[in-house]
Amino acid sequence: MHRLTAYLTAAVMFCLSLTPAVAGAATLARKKPKCATGKHAVRRTKRVRVSVIVTNKRGLKQRKRVWVKRRSWVCAKNAIKPIPAPDPPKPLVTPAPIAAVTPKVLDTTPPVAPPNFVATPGDRQVVLTWGASSDNVKTFFYEVFRDGVPIVTVDARNPLTFTDTSLTNGTTYVYTVVAHDSSDNVSDVSRVTATPVDNGAPSVPGGLAAVGGNAQVSLSWTAATDNVAVTGYNVYRSTGAGPYTLITSSPIQTLYLADAAVTNGTAYSYKVAAVDGANNISAQSAPATATPALPNGSDTTKPSTPTNIVATPGTGQASLSWAASTDNVGVTGYNVYRSTSAAGPFTAPLSTHPAGPSFTDVGPLTNGTTYYYKVTAVDAQGNESLFPASPVSVTPGDTTPPSTPNGVTVTKNNSAHTITVAWTASTDNIGVVKYRVVRNSVLAGQPTATSYVDKDLSAGATYSYTVAAVDAAGNISAPSPVVSTYVS
Repeated sequence: MHRLTAYLTAAVMFCLSLTPAVAGAATLARKKPKCATGKHAVRRTKRVRVSVIVTNKRGLKQRKRVWVKRRSWVCAKNAIKPIPAPDPPKPLVTPAPIAAVTPKVLDTTPPVAPPNFVATPGDRQVVLTWGASSDNVKTFFYEVFRDGVPIVTVDARNPLTFTDTSLTNGTTYVYTVVAHDSSDNVSDVSRVTATPVDNGAPSVPGGLAAVGGNAQVSLSWTAATDNVAVTGYNVYRSTGAGPYTLITSSPIQTLYLADAAVTNGTAYSYKVAAVDGANNISAQSAPATATPALPNGSDTTKPSTPTNIVATPGTGQASLSWAASTDNVGVTGYNVYRSTSAAGPFTAPLSTHPAGPSFTDVGPLTNGTTYYYKVTAVDAQGNESLFPASPVSVTPGDTTPPSTPNGVTVTKNNSAHTITVAWTASTDNIGVVKYRVVRNSVLAGQPTATSYVDKDLSAGATYSYTVAAVDAAGNISAPSPVVSTYVS
């Protein structure tokens, strides 16, 4: 170390002996020089880097560059500048007082429990809704649990609802919801229970077909569909215009049914509905109708002949009724024959074939003309009964009275001792031909117009009038209300 110091000192002394030129014609000197007029000697210090030879710890010499300070004098024109006057002291600035810092208070208040928590069950799902929780700062989110297990978190900025799906119908679930604020304070729980149910009915079965056989009707239809599964079908039956009655004690799993509780010759109508596991029942299908009967040709027995045939005339029509016929299998209907002569011919039945023992022939028939009728019974095999021994006759006529005259007024003329009665015209299915004016219960006149002048009346008496309309068949309407006046 001492050796290195000696070398460094020698190097420094060597460097200080150097007098290199300086820019601006300045000359470095180790001693203070005498400078020419107009120049001044200035002491300067400068750091320079020099190369020296040193001996390391192993005794080997090596070259090393070191930094040294070199102090010298220099004569330079205008080398010394006047020292500027110091800046005046700055006024003491009093620092502003430090504002008091209020320590932040930790939020430990939880939100209120979510209000109006409602669970609406559906098919394999439950829809949950709730109201917004209030908080002293702000509610952040909600957490929903099913049977104690978290299933979803809902941001407080979003709609407060959640639909829980893929559930099992018939299973009761317990739901809870809590509110969290930004400090993760948790509210009390709100709790509801819900049991999902299948409330969707199956589709309507299609393609219902009914085929009549001997004492049975065979039914078939196409399968219905359901949101879960169709478990069976209900079958309904009706006769005539009666209501449809369920004929299967429980839903059947097949797409066909043979109904043996029927009577040959009777027409039956059927409908089918689908049922699912939750006992949801579809709408009933379109009806199908069939009439069970013996095989063709096996029934050759004719029904009995209808008896007690009665014919009642009407206006341009005739109404018939009779005692029902019987048959070994069953009567399916009747044929009605009409003629304008008692001797016939009765060769072709009317186009309408009544199923029961009554019929109204609306023709139209001609009033005043006599018509003759015969009736036969028919069974499912087409066997027709014998004709009655003789026909019944009926003569249609106008039996409908006109409407009652209304708006009856009376206008008296005391000087002429007359009263004018007027009214609004009546209507009739054929036509009104005259009116009956009755004064004090006595027929006063039968005008064809809608007014009548009653003459030669006595003074000092009260007269009361009614008016009725009459048609060509002599049908008389109900009388009008009584209208009275006094002749002075």
